[in-house]
Amino acid sequence: MGFSELPFEILLKIADNLWNNELLACALTCKGWRHPFLMVLWKKIRIFNLKEMKAFIKSIKASKNVSSSPSHLIHTLELRINSCDLKSFDMDISEIFKYTQNLKHLYLGDIDYKSIYTESTKSEKVWKFLESLTMRCCGAKEIQPANNILEFICACNMLQKLQVYEQGSGYHIEFSMDDFDKMHQSLQNLSSFDLQIYLCPDFSTTLNTIPNTTPAFGVTSLYIGSRENRKYVNSETSICQNNWNPLWLCYFEYKYPNLRSLTLDVAGSRDNPINSDQRQTIISLFRSNPNAFRHLEEFGLVTDTYFESSDFVLWDLLCTLKLPLKHLKLNATRSGKVDPSHPMDTNKILQYVSETIETLSLTGFIYNRDHQNMTLELSYYCPFLTKLCIRGKNVSLNLDNILEKCVALKKLKFAGERLFVNTITTNEEPKKQHGLQKLMLYDCAIKAELFHYISFRCRSLKDMTLRNMFIEGSICEETGRLLLDMQYTFLTTLYIGKIKYGESYEEMDSAYDIALTLVSQITKPQMFNERNKKEETEIDSNQPIVESYDLEWFYTHEYNWRDGTSTTDSMEISKENIKIIHEYFKNFPLNSRNLSSYEDELDLEEEPENWWKFELYRGYGEFRFGKVEHISILGASDDEF
Repeated sequence: MGFSELPFEILLKIADNLWNNELLACALTCKGWRHPFLMVLWKKIRIFNLKEMKAFIKSIKASKNVSSSPSHLIHTLELRINSCDLKSFDMDISEIFKYTQNLKHLYLGDIDYKSIYTESTKSEKVWKFLESLTMRCCGAKEIQPANNILEFICACNMLQKLQVYEQGSGYHIEFSMDDFDKMHQSLQNLSSFDLQIYLCPDFSTTLNTIPNTTPAFGVTSLYIGSRENRKYVNSETSICQNNWNPLWLCYFEYKYPNLRSLTLDVAGSRDNPINSDQRQTIISLFRSNPNAFRHLEEFGLVTDTYFESSDFVLWDLLCTLKLPLKHLKLNATRSGKVDPSHPMDTNKILQYVSETIETLSLTGFIYNRDHQNMTLELSYYCPFLTKLCIRGKNVSLNLDNILEKCVALKKLKFAGERLFVNTITTNEEPKKQHGLQKLMLYDCAIKAELFHYISFRCRSLKDMTLRNMFIEGSICEETGRLLLDMQYTFLTTLYIGKIKYGESYEEMDSAYDIALTLVSQITKPQMFNERNKKEETEIDSNQPIVESYDLEWFYTHEYNWRDGTSTTDSMEISKENIKIIHEYFKNFPLNSRNLSSYEDELDLEEEPENWWKFELYRGYGEFRFGKVEHISILGASDDEF
């Protein structure tokens, strides 16, 4: 059988795995291939600019009277056009929906739903076949009622997935209990929705009706991002205003009895104290439902200030139900910074969920009320925990404890004060191997010898991120090197940057700290250069004789701005400059004695990224891996966490 004789069904399977340009090439190959490959090509349409939009509209309008019009083949339409470009668009976008009657998945991007759901398109059949819809709602000068957007949403009565996201500053659409009830009366098939709206805090007239609400049994996933108002200070910072009422949890537990995933983003909420009567009313209503969240497996709570009502939701409502939670994410960061107002009690959480938890993420908390550094140790065995994220302030993590209590852990993410192991095991090779595969360390201190411990014990490591770290240790006086031995680690990917070294984290001083880093491996690289090869000598008696191959040199430096702030960055060292480094460290004892000559050469007008030339006498840190396939040097512009 030749390729031209392949069955239609087989050709469709092949087409599903090809890119658009490949589909077009196949469609032009022969008459037999034309239809199946064009079917898949038209099945999913993505439009990124106005030129593509104009061509698309003209194409479907030109074929409107053709029985085999390709517009009938479109199942997915994604309009990813920039909002600024849309202002100059002179064609009627709503025209599209007169000809795409079989559309099932619609992504509107920056296009306002009001421009497509017009008087001339309201009666079109397209809305009745949509299964998923992603749209935006713009901020306004005052709180917007939900009536208008609900008219459009409810017209799409076959929807299974719905996402409404916010855009721009201003007031957002306000949803009440009645609005949710109205939505579900029309959307009987809805199973998942993500709404960035404003949850009305007033339950004065609806409180007693909560237990009598009609359940929406099909909904299993719910994300609510509640904001009353958002005002942008600049491109990176916004001020939110919110009035979050925990009674919404009571409504959700009655409305969605089969809910498996619930995330509430209520950042910007006012800290309105809950009096004893209100507290008892909510608790009584919440616990009066014997099936409250019985299927809930995932819960997320986002607040930029961890205040009283957050504690109330977590401890008095959810934890007392002893839900079989598998995934718990709590986030209290404000503009990327830790919230200092309320300490987090990790073991109190694990008291309720240790036997079922698989993912635990605690971001943006302090862990001690008096703001003193404390060691976080897990008191409960978590046999199914595979992902753990701890980001906070004044918190140190005992790696021994984590690996012992979380035997199934695959991913560990930590940012805090210090990562350490028990002193007894630091210099001894541990007996138990652990299956940790991904380690991400940020904004913390760690002793140099701990890297050997991690490498030996966690031999399954494939991905590492090391960013904004201070590594404690002393350089060898003969070689100028502080060796971080990870010879048992064979990485697929290493993300590394903003690394400094010194003898004490508590006494760190940028005027004396080491800022030069080498990443090397003991496995011979495919593109091997003899000049990158080093063989250890017996000068460095603390380490065995071994060959290694340089992969990357980088330097960490600081910019001091005129406003008094500073930015730390890392940059790769060029091949030409690496030669200078090699020559210097060949005779480090002699060269490092001439400190004054290097200090005298320092030109204050020199760019900070070139200051490494005058800091060679301090030495360098070397991460030596078994192998690293891909390295990425992280700089100031990369995401912090």
